[in-house]
Amino acid sequence: MGAMQDSPRRSMSRIRTSAPPLLTAALLVIGIYEFARNPNLHHLPWTGLGLWRLAFYAVAFAAIAAFRRPALLLAAGLIYGMAAIGPGPFAACGLFCCGATAAGSLLLGDSLGGEPVEIPICLCLGEGLIGIAASVLGWTHLCYPLTFLLLVLTPIFARRRWLAGRAKLLVLPGGSPGVWLLAFAVGIEYLLTLKPEVGTDSLAMHLALPAYVAMHHHFSYDVREFLWAAMPQTADWCYATAYAIGGEFAARLLNFSNLLASLGLLYGFTSRYCSRTAALLTCALYATGPLVQVTTGSLFIDNLAAALLMACVVSFCRHEAEAKPRVFAAGAVLLGLALSVKSGSAAFLPGILALALFGAIRNPPGWRVVTASATGALAIALYYYSIAWRQTGNPFFPYANEIFRSKLIDTVQVAGQFREPLSWRTPVDLTFHSGRYIEGSDGAAGFQYFLLLPPALLTLIRRRPCAMLWTAAIGLSALVLTFAEISYLRYLYPALLLLMAPIAVWLHDQQAGRWRTAFALGAVAVAGTANVLYQSSAGWYHRDFVWNEIWHPDERERYVRENAPARIIIDVLNRLAPGEPALFCQFDHIAGFSGIAYTTNWHTYLRHEGLENFREAIEVLGYLNERKIQYIASPVSADLDTWPRVLPAFFDDFAEPVFEPGRWVLYRVRREFAGPSGMEAARKWMSNPPPAGKGQWDDIDVRVIRTGDWFRDFAASEALYHTLTRSRSKGATLTIPFRGTRISLLYARDPSSGVAEVLVDGERRALIDEYAPAPVFRVEALIGGLAEGVHSLTIRVTGSRNPAAQDCLVNLDGFAL
Repeated sequence: MGAMQDSPRRSMSRIRTSAPPLLTAALLVIGIYEFARNPNLHHLPWTGLGLWRLAFYAVAFAAIAAFRRPALLLAAGLIYGMAAIGPGPFAACGLFCCGATAAGSLLLGDSLGGEPVEIPICLCLGEGLIGIAASVLGWTHLCYPLTFLLLVLTPIFARRRWLAGRAKLLVLPGGSPGVWLLAFAVGIEYLLTLKPEVGTDSLAMHLALPAYVAMHHHFSYDVREFLWAAMPQTADWCYATAYAIGGEFAARLLNFSNLLASLGLLYGFTSRYCSRTAALLTCALYATGPLVQVTTGSLFIDNLAAALLMACVVSFCRHEAEAKPRVFAAGAVLLGLALSVKSGSAAFLPGILALALFGAIRNPPGWRVVTASATGALAIALYYYSIAWRQTGNPFFPYANEIFRSKLIDTVQVAGQFREPLSWRTPVDLTFHSGRYIEGSDGAAGFQYFLLLPPALLTLIRRRPCAMLWTAAIGLSALVLTFAEISYLRYLYPALLLLMAPIAVWLHDQQAGRWRTAFALGAVAVAGTANVLYQSSAGWYHRDFVWNEIWHPDERERYVRENAPARIIIDVLNRLAPGEPALFCQFDHIAGFSGIAYTTNWHTYLRHEGLENFREAIEVLGYLNERKIQYIASPVSADLDTWPRVLPAFFDDFAEPVFEPGRWVLYRVRREFAGPSGMEAARKWMSNPPPAGKGQWDDIDVRVIRTGDWFRDFAASEALYHTLTRSRSKGATLTIPFRGTRISLLYARDPSSGVAEVLVDGERRALIDEYAPAPVFRVEALIGGLAEGVHSLTIRVTGSRNPAAQDCLVNLDGFAL
């Protein structure tokens, strides 16, 4: 009878054991099918040059790894990095990390003495506290390198003996396969850190604040200057501290250090519940992810946010397991710091607060600890939100304006994209159709979550380690809450770090049998290889990978010129007109600019309010003259896709180019049109403009003289510079004086268009039927055979139309000579 009862139990045990591998195999088949049906994935995001450089890196790495000495690899990386960007940034970043670790240890004490997670938790805790202290310093005019240096050195001096004792524990791990795979993945991110900053968000905010503080020695927190001024900024102030001591690359290295802290936390946490090999492979797999590349290769704040949230969860789990009140207090402060880095951290609040309550019930830390830690965490968390509330009436300004209505900004101005609904297909779409969720291409989410997370969760349910269950629950709940608010892939980054922990448990569980081990390692290899091959899919800045900065230092300027030419323009502006205001069009790449920055982007919405509604070039001129703006930095007109649409016409009529790096131009208002007297000169010039010469001209150009009822159409994105001039009023005319023997008209055809009459010097030259059953843009009509000299071209609305046409609209898109 006993044998008969054991048989069903064995069968059930075999089913439970076989279920995760079978699920992995099924997901692998689905993944192959999705890959085959998506043509976007059939082309790797790397350029040919990028793939060649990646292969070269792999060969160089293998050559060094052949010596089987991790210390040699570390030394080679440091020597190469110092030769590329100098030793200063490394010294500054190292000093900051030592100071942050020491500052964190003041709160944590020796509660985690010698454990693998101790140093990463102290680093995260101290870095956040230094960031808060630096932000308070920003209210003063004392933000000098010496001040920031003292801020970092003080905790080092106070905890010098503790640091010396912990330094003895920092021994490089042995050269196991997991270590080398992790080093290979981390090495890719390290090399990207040595490139100059070209990221859009970084040049607009995360590097702009450090550069502003370095030039002005304070920060005003004025939302009328920058809409992001009252947003959570702890990470930016950490970067400002490192920037003040060691420059731009010190800040970029600090961001890389935050990735290392995340990996240290992931390894230290998972190694308590699974084998060292499983923990290392999990860390290596995470480091290969495309989101890791885009977050570490540019100066984002997500690495610090992810590290703080991971450290918070680890701290509460450690207290729940072993009753460590100071660790509990550290967890509360870490949660407050995470909220001071990114408002999106609020998605983690329900899960983390439930874990903290569970741990406090299991192992009460004492009412004094709870009161003190909760008070400190609230004070830290509410710091920036209280500033935003006081200045704007919206604690989450400029977001959530539909809930907390601020009169400073229209509710539709911010975060209007990435609103995909959550459905059963979301895991598939995130993995294989990632371009819907990020400014990148498909494959950007990484492949390990689709392939390995479901069987990992299945394994977790069977094994039920308490800390891992909490980690998975917090990660999943935060992912769902974040996605419900905005389906932006990079905002899921901290949750995805937490969700790597169950994968480590699954990897460990598969080591019970030979075939299961081989299958698990194969699945990890497939996911990791796919991640590396599609690693540049989450962004656009690193698809050429990296050049050899020792052999080709001139590549740095080319890289900046191609990817962020506004940085070169800013250097020129700071020399030509130091401290003077300037307008930046379409992109607010303003980091390092010494004057008052106006942009056509939402970051300076309260400054440029009204500018975007201008419909005539002279209105732009009046706006600039009123604010004493002489210089305008802009992409070339062909690349412009921003409001006001009249900018190309303004550049043609009232500005002149003075510098052209790459596909950007630095314009200056023509001297005769600058200032109050310039407006009068502009009006006189418009009353009798010179004839158009060789070039391409928009329909909004001042040389296009209108009679009758015409209106501007700015909705057609396919039109030249996104504008059309249209009329249905019979007899209405557009007249263009020009010099030459021929002229080409550009117009659009659509179902609502009628017949236009074309006259040259008063004589009819053509009748153009602009009707088409479907919209067609930039249609060209050539009028030639003219005598050399000045002519007048007129387009007249006839009021007639094709029988199939819905209306008799006539339009002009532009003209070329």
